[in-house]
Amino acid sequence: MGRASRMLRIPLLLAGMLLSGCMMPTPAPAPEVKAPPPPLPLAGEAAVAALGQGGLIVYLRHAEADRGIDQDPLGLGPCATQRQLSDTGRAEAAAIGRAVARLGLPAGRIASSPYCRAIETAALIFPGREIEILHDLRLWHGRLEPGERERLTRSVRAILSARPEAGNLWLIGHQSSDGLGLELAQGEAAIVEPRGPEGFRVLARMRPAGWAAHLEAPARAPVRRYALPEGLRAARIAPEQGGGVWIALSGGEAFLRLDAWTGDFERGRLPQGEPKWLDPGQPPISGWTLAPDGRSLVYVGPLSIP
Repeated sequence: MGRASRMLRIPLLLAGMLLSGCMMPTPAPAPEVKAPPPPLPLAGEAAVAALGQGGLIVYLRHAEADRGIDQDPLGLGPCATQRQLSDTGRAEAAAIGRAVARLGLPAGRIASSPYCRAIETAALIFPGREIEILHDLRLWHGRLEPGERERLTRSVRAILSARPEAGNLWLIGHQSSDGLGLELAQGEAAIVEPRGPEGFRVLARMRPAGWAAHLEAPARAPVRRYALPEGLRAARIAPEQGGGVWIALSGGEAFLRLDAWTGDFERGRLPQGEPKWLDPGQPPISGWTLAPDGRSLVYVGPLSIP
């Protein structure tokens, strides 16, 4: 075979490899890296203190359930045909109830989805209390029409946006990432601040063991609450040395000062220098937190410091 013939065959061979995909494989696209979710405003003692003020919503996914499926996810039927709580789940729910009672957290309405595992979770947390069944907290799987799923999403969001009439509203449901905006593990709770026409905000998350952890922590600091005078609402606060707190009132340039030793409020002028302001729901400064509704201040710390 002549040299010219060999030179002719090389380009033809390369062309054939290109057409048949035998060249170097195209590198796979790099996996998408999701940014971590932003930190929530409250955690730990600050979250418990906020619940102590009332006016919030606790959306809790039912405690741990056995594996399996609901035989009739729409009609439901007897509990024996549904997924039920495991022994671990029952123990978790009862432990949450004991902790909530010992923490003295005010519970107003208690509502559950119609599924047996959610109702049992609610009954174990609040034994003897009336449990309202809210069908709009039901699961969204099964044979739901797209329009019905959208309606349930709107309904859940409306419930989470409305301020409870008394205490905290407890909702015992299921995975509700569309309505709540985040995914919860079984037995995990989202602490939600309702904001009316502005919707709602998730303040904190609480795992099943998190409730009792605040009881078992060594030398747990006492919680003090200072309610603002009737009709006033704080936009932000600025703790100062010596047990005082400056309060910027909503809707104007007026300021109050709280004397934490006496609990008295008085109007005054800010001292020279820009204080370090704390907005509602932000992590504490020197033990001080402004309640999400702006109507009270919360201090967590030793009794020797107001």
